[in-house]
Formats: sequence, C-alpha cells, structure tokens
Amino acid sequence: MKRTAILLAIALVAAAPPLAAQDAATPTPGTRVRLYLQPTKGGSHSSSKRVGTLVRWNADTVVLSTSGAAAETPVPRAAIDRMDVSRGRTRLRGGLKGAAIGGVIGIATGAILGAVTYEENDCVQICVVGDSRGGDTALGGVVGGILGIPIGGIVGALNAGERWERVPPHPRVSIMPARGGLRVAVRF
Repeated sequence: MKRTAILLAIALVAAAPPLAAQDAATPTPGTRVRLYLQPTKGGSHSSSKRVGTLVRWNADTVVLSTSGAAAETPVPRAAIDRMDVSRGRTRLRGGLKGAAIGGVIGIATGAILGAVTYEENDCVQICVVGDSRGGDTALGGVVGGILGIPIGGIVGALNAGERWERVPPHPRVSIMPARGGLRVAVRF
C-alpha cells in the first residue's frame, strides 16, 4: 500500500502542468539571452558573461548566436550560473532617468554660470530678478534646468538599456529504485 501511494504521488507531480510564473520566463529560440558563467580556476573573469540570441537548448547545452561571431556558440549547461531573458528596451524609463540627470546637470551648470558671470549694474528698465549674485545664480539654474531636462530626456530615451528578467532554474528530477523503496534526486 505504501509503495502504491508513493507511485501515485509521483505520477500526480509528473502530470501537473507547469506554473504560469515558471513558464513565463522560459526562453524560446530567437529570444535574446544573457548567460552568467561560473568562474573557472585560473580563468579570467572578463569572459564570465555571454549575450546573444538563443538558437536552441537542451539538458546539456545552450547554443547562442552572438552578433560578433559568424558561427553558433555552444555553452555547457553545467558552466551556466544564471540565465536572463531580455524583455526589450525601456525607452520611457531611460527617458525619465535621462531627464532627471539632465535636469540636475543643467541646474548646476546654469547656477554656476549665473554666479560666475554676475556683474553689478543698476536695473532701470524691466528687471526679472533683483540685481544680486544670488538672483543671477537662481535665474541661471532655472534656465539650465529648462534646457537640461528635455535634452537629458531625449539622450536617455535614445540610449535606453535592456530590461532583463532572470530565468528560474529548472529542476531535473530523477527517480530510481533503491533498496526498500525509491530514490528521488533533484538537481538544478
């Protein structure tokens, strides 16, 4: 009876469909992937990452097509520490980040230029800011920010980085008969 219950439990686990979260990150051929390789003894750390288009993968090997190589590059699964899948470029996030950086740089540059170029004079016509070094500094910061925010946003959107999602490791389960029952081994 105990053996029947164990076999029934194993059959139910094997027949269960994969969870949606696990299936969502599973890369398919043609997907852009990033592989982090385990460090090798005496090897350099500069080659510990590979980025390319997934050609195929199986239990032992992941095959990539990289932009710089004419041929496919096989990578043993045992050497892979982590795999990420590209979810595309984030132009909005890059634009917002660039606008923030451009704004800070523009405000700082404008304020410095306003303070350095200050000249004392008597304002007799239309005066936007009172005649003071602080007024010129503030005006320079505002003008610099007005120029820096859109310029930084455009540069950030054009140079947007990729958004990467980690692929969860897929366990490999092996079931073998053992003395007095079954032996179950799980490897990642």
